[in-house]
Amino acid sequence: SGSGLPSGAYGYVTPADVGTLVGAGSNGHPTPTETYSGGSINSATVIENKVITGAVSVNADNVVFRNVHFRNGARTMISVARGVNGLRIEDSTIECTASPSESGSKQVLVGENLTNLTVRRTELTGCSRLFILDGNLDGFLWEHNVRHQAGPGFEPNGHSVGLHIAYFESTYGDMTIRGSYFEQANTTSYTDQISFGFAGHSSASLVVENSYFDQDLNYTIRCTANTDCAIVNNVFSDDVWVATQFQNGAASFDCNRRPDGSFVGNGSVLGGSVDNSGCPSLPSNRSRSAREARIRDLS
Repeated sequence: SGSGLPSGAYGYVTPADVGTLVGAGSNGHPTPTETYSGGSINSATVIENKVITGAVSVNADNVVFRNVHFRNGARTMISVARGVNGLRIEDSTIECTASPSESGSKQVLVGENLTNLTVRRTELTGCSRLFILDGNLDGFLWEHNVRHQAGPGFEPNGHSVGLHIAYFESTYGDMTIRGSYFEQANTTSYTDQISFGFAGHSSASLVVENSYFDQDLNYTIRCTANTDCAIVNNVFSDDVWVATQFQNGAASFDCNRRPDGSFVGNGSVLGGSVDNSGCPSLPSNRSRSAREARIRDLS
């Protein structure tokens, strides 16, 4: 699956790829129609071609969700037991639903000590928080995903966070975020797309590469508390005012650009070092004019 996906420097998917390369019904899969009501999953299994209408609890290693459409208003869509290994979500759509009158954050997945967690070629929409993860997260891979706005009813005046890593306790392991598109999550409150190390005293390594970050009202990427962060070959929209905040740890911010090909400068990076030497060129299909044309095609 995933033939034709962008790769290399600045190679990220966009909303235009939903339905062909990203999301349920993409990459040759049928559109899911059969309903699955959710519940507990207690052994290794593959769940595919389903519309999942209730919360799911994963209590076993090597569970795979493939070509599914999560569509429900559960506060937490996927709860994962401590220590689960090898959970995968791929070629899927995750849609948090609620009425505008509802309050409180809606998150996709919460778990601790989840090794080799993989999310790829997945569309996420309507969720104020994506993942809340702690502990041993070695092997975490977030690749070729599209995150849309949170939408009405999801913490409209609060703090919307995309990937919240090391939220409650120390976290360790090597993690990668690659080739993904992060749309502005919330137009009325402050937002972090990636918050890493908030709990303090984390010893972990995170690489964020070849992705696109739209406007945000807070710190787009926040790396704190002894985390080793490498932010490399990404594109940040002109409206991103603080691309990255680094605190207390090894940090690098290399070859990150604006849509017109110019580099994100020191003024948009708090802490850390900026190195724009020897950078690859921004491909023509990543340029501002190409992106604006793509957005017009979608409108």
